[in-house]
Amino acid sequence: MSQGSYVQGVPLLSWNADELTFPDGSRCAFLSEDATLYSILVPLQGIRTECELISRVIERLRGVAAECGQAGLFDSVNVIFTKRTDRRRIGSQNDLMGLCWYAMDDAGIPFLPAMIPMLEECANKAPLSVLERSSPKKEMALLKKAGGMP
Repeated sequence: MSQGSYVQGVPLLSWNADELTFPDGSRCAFLSEDATLYSILVPLQGIRTECELISRVIERLRGVAAECGQAGLFDSVNVIFTKRTDRRRIGSQNDLMGLCWYAMDDAGIPFLPAMIPMLEECANKAPLSVLERSSPKKEMALLKKAGGMP
């Protein structure tokens, strides 16, 4: 996982990560794939070390890669954290995080991990100008159709 820089020719290897704190104080890692902005949530409850965080994130990314026909993509990967520089993508990811935050605030209930699919759907269906008004879900579908390649 490289935060903020797209790995040329290998989609799904570059993810932007941020922390999303819900109104009830629950926290999740919010990760967006660099090319498509397809986003996933990883609950942070119980994580005490960086190693535990990376392990949980990689486990979740393996599932996404398998869905895109790239099973095994994260079997041996070095995690590199770098500073994000594309302000349009940062802004778009912040918008997606805001959608999830407001969905929880509007619901008025505490966050539960079982809500992750609903929150991811909320974020991934949003049309974004940075994707020329397409949605992350549509962009990821195109990536899946191409067998995980752009």
